Amino acid sequence: MSTRLDDHDYDDAVLFCMSFYVLLQCLCYDSSILSSLRCDDARFKQISTEEQRQEVVDLANGAEEWLYDEGRGQTIAVYQAKQQEIRTVAEKIFKRHSEVAARAEEIAKAQKFSDGVKSKVRPQL
Repeated sequence: MSTRLDDHDYDDAVLFCMSFYVLLQCLCYDSSILSSLRCDDARFKQISTEEQRQEVVDLANGAEEWLYDEGRGQTIAVYQAKQQEIRTVAEKIFKRHSEVAARAEEIAKAQKFSDGVKSKVRPQL
C-alpha cells in the first residue's frame, strides 16, 4: 500500500485544509458575533463585562492578523485550535445571552399557567 498522495489526493487535501483557513476567516469577520460584542448592546452589557467582550474581539483581531502573517499554510489542527480559542470565550457570553432569553420565555409561560390555574380556582371559592 502506497502512502504517497497522487496529484488529485494532494489537491483535495490542500482544498480541505484551505476550507479550515476560510472558516477561521469567517469567524474573525462574523458580524453576528463581533458586531454584537463591539456595539453598546444593552443585552450583552447585562450579561458580560467590557473585559469579557473585549477578550473575544481581541482574540478575533489577533487571529485575523495571524492569518495574514504566519497563518498561511498551517495544518487543519492549528486552524481548529484558533477557532476553538475564540469560540470557547465567545460561547460563554452567548450561552448566558440565550439563558436570559429563555428565562424570560419560561417566566411568561409560568405566569400564563398560573393565571389559568387562578382563573379556575377562584370561581369555585
